[in-house]
Amino acid sequence: MIKKTAFFVFLLLATTWAYTQISLGNWQEYIAYRKARNIAFGDNKAFVSSSNGIFIFNQNTSEIQRLSKVQGLSDINITALYFHESTHNLFIGYKNGNIDVYNISTEDIVNMVAIKNADILSDKTIYKIRELNGLLYFCTGFGVVVVNPQKLEVLATFYLNEFKNRSARDIAVYNNRFYVATEQGIVYADSQENLADYQNWQPDTLFPRQDSLINNLLNFRDKLLANMHTSLFQADSVYIFDGTTWSLLSEFNNNNHYSFQVSDNYLVVTHNYSADVYNADFESEKKYYTVQNSSLEPKDAIYDEKNGILWIADYTQGLVYGDNTWNTVSVFPDGPATDFSYRIDFQNGKLAVASGGTTNRLDEKSYLREGFYLYENGQWTNFTPQNSDIDTLSDFIAVAVDPSDKNHVFLGVNGHGVLELEDNQITNFYNPQNSTLQKTPIVQDFYFVGITDLAFDNSGNLWVANSKAENILSVRTPEGKWYSFNFSAFVQYPITGRILADNLNQIWITLPHGEGVLVFNHNNTFDDISDDKIRLLTSESGKGGLASSEVFCLVQDLNREIWIGTTKGISVIGDPSLVFSEDRLDAQEIKIDEGGFVQYLLESETVIDIEVDGANRKWIGTNNTGVYLVSETGKEEIIHFTMENSPLFTNEIMDLDINPETGEVYIATASGLQSYFSDATEGRETFSGIYAFPNPVERDYEGAIAITGLTPDAYVKITDVAGNIVYSAQGNGGLVVWNGENTKGERVSPGVYIVLCLSKDGEQEGITKILVK
Repeated sequence: MIKKTAFFVFLLLATTWAYTQISLGNWQEYIAYRKARNIAFGDNKAFVSSSNGIFIFNQNTSEIQRLSKVQGLSDINITALYFHESTHNLFIGYKNGNIDVYNISTEDIVNMVAIKNADILSDKTIYKIRELNGLLYFCTGFGVVVVNPQKLEVLATFYLNEFKNRSARDIAVYNNRFYVATEQGIVYADSQENLADYQNWQPDTLFPRQDSLINNLLNFRDKLLANMHTSLFQADSVYIFDGTTWSLLSEFNNNNHYSFQVSDNYLVVTHNYSADVYNADFESEKKYYTVQNSSLEPKDAIYDEKNGILWIADYTQGLVYGDNTWNTVSVFPDGPATDFSYRIDFQNGKLAVASGGTTNRLDEKSYLREGFYLYENGQWTNFTPQNSDIDTLSDFIAVAVDPSDKNHVFLGVNGHGVLELEDNQITNFYNPQNSTLQKTPIVQDFYFVGITDLAFDNSGNLWVANSKAENILSVRTPEGKWYSFNFSAFVQYPITGRILADNLNQIWITLPHGEGVLVFNHNNTFDDISDDKIRLLTSESGKGGLASSEVFCLVQDLNREIWIGTTKGISVIGDPSLVFSEDRLDAQEIKIDEGGFVQYLLESETVIDIEVDGANRKWIGTNNTGVYLVSETGKEEIIHFTMENSPLFTNEIMDLDINPETGEVYIATASGLQSYFSDATEGRETFSGIYAFPNPVERDYEGAIAITGLTPDAYVKITDVAGNIVYSAQGNGGLVVWNGENTKGERVSPGVYIVLCLSKDGEQEGITKILVK
């Protein structure tokens, strides 16, 4: 069953997920539900989709329910919704042709893959779903697919040309003919013809713009309406057909039109900044253009004539509904402002997210103006051009939360500089005029201040990678002083990548375009370069011996080893103190023996990020094969998550980070932010904070029971009150997981169970209790 949570906040429905509410091994999604695109309505419920998920709002109870890959949907990139009343099924169409059918009574989900798996090279996007004569018509990139909504069977496919690549954007029945809107005008066929034969589909030569994209087509009051959609602002044209002639409908001029719906006796149209309810004479009886003094960007709408309520899917306000524009409510689950997530940093209970604006190779500027987001205590605070003073800034691609003060955050803005935030207020913006940051001297990028990463060292200094500059590394001290460093003897104007400050305060900089890793030891004297040490590590033997000189990430594990992610897997430098003392230095690759076949760890993968959990295991994000969890040494693969075998949105990973207290692994992907609750936490110095959850354990609970707050890798024994051992284990970092069974694999009887803990060195003891009902 899908979890449902009630909300009673008028403007924002905030979801607070306490760690104890989510079982180990479960997923959580952080979706921009406010970016609503499609809406369906039925059984007093509004179904609202954003790109990666759906939320369901119960009109009677104000209850809200999330629906995404985490709750059982098969895909992301939702493009169409339709609610079928007699079956109580919500039909969900995706960009890749996939279809999910969600029954709101049973909460079962049926996946229909006929379109997705069709042996067709054309676009399979499901652009629209219409119900005509009791059947569902799926308008796709290659034609129209007819589905029986009762049996969930595909009945027919209408190809509109010989090559099976003419896109169907909408469909309507008029005067015993099927009319289909395409990217090149309108085609039709008599309903008595064999519609599966493309030769029976003819261009409507009466329509005046056969070369244009028609995105909406429907029968309203025995008239056919067609919208000619353009990319130009407010330049769409609506035409009306009376059976003889197409004519321009002047009432709809000077706008763009995104959706047309017939709701009872009314026509509902969404425009650039308003949604209108039109009567039979095309007069707007209701115009919605604001909610709580905020403007609208409606994408879809449905009118409930009986109650006089318009339900709107709005791209900035989520679900907007009301009986007039001055009496509207905005509803959406709390989340980040958008689904863009490029870099993340977690410190002391706060997650900071930079939206992005480049590729993993850091060689492009996208002018993405989506800002950044902060997440703490189950609440999101979003900083966007619409609500903060960052409207001139684009491409936030780096972020660092001050480990000594989580309310002190720095953002790297590629092309501009570094933004400083204190207590959610912008306090400084650093650029070449007020810091040591530099513009690139490369002529075509002359005004460009390349910022690719930020990192704090153990002394509280903030390090900045200044890409393509003369001095590619700058530092800001806790006192606010800036210094920069020149490495032109080793590399000149390189594209920089990530930064790592190791336990020795040595600074490691990746150079992802084939120049390796630069290691810098400043000897804690920023203003004295005479004692600086610099070394460039590459794939050349004796000079680093990296698996590849194209390096994307670095991390130092709990054993002080440096793990380096490249385009050919992972290399490890066992002792970073030897970087400057050994003439010849080669990293080691990790050999994996699989049935007698020896290979190197992920040698065919591009490793984008590596993070270390409380058990010193490595979480590895890759460019196109998802997320791996490997053992401390890397020789054992524990988990491999892909979009095919898990709720992971996509296999393209941008960044990872871990909440050491809870074991929650945050995953920034190219399609949005997610997390997974792992079974390892950071060990504590003492057993003073030991506890178990859930506790008490309900009789019907079948999930894992976690004992946390342990010292690192502690030994745990669980006994009944008589002293009989029912379970024993060694912790993963600061956590042990118990399945509620005894040593024989049987569910334990109700009662109180004692948890006895012993530190790995045998010097400390701890105890707690678990009540099993």
